[in-house]
Amino acid sequence: MGRPDSSNKDLRNTDKPNADFKKHKLYKTRFEFSNMPNSNFRAVSAKFACFIRANLAGSDFTGANLTNANFGGADLTNVNFKSAILDRANFKNAKLDGVILDNASMKQCKNVHEAM
Repeated sequence: MGRPDSSNKDLRNTDKPNADFKKHKLYKTRFEFSNMPNSNFRAVSAKFACFIRANLAGSDFTGANLTNANFGGADLTNVNFKSAILDRANFKNAKLDGVILDNASMKQCKNVHEAM
């Protein structure tokens, strides 16, 4: 049985706190302006996913592959990115208060230091 596949879906403006996407494929999925605090994104494959201005505060992205994801202007307060792959991800104007980045890969990340 493979991973649930929600790739290329348009989930903009979704209002779904505590959503569970654990181990989903989310390639190029669009979450712009969504309200999804305290959601489970553990071990997702979300390359090129777009989270612009989404509220993801308190969510868990442990072990997620977020290569080239866009978190521009997103609320990532207290988000857990432990062991996540954030290579080339964009964090311009994101809120990163209390974010956990232990063992995360952040090669060529954009704007992460300015946001912290």
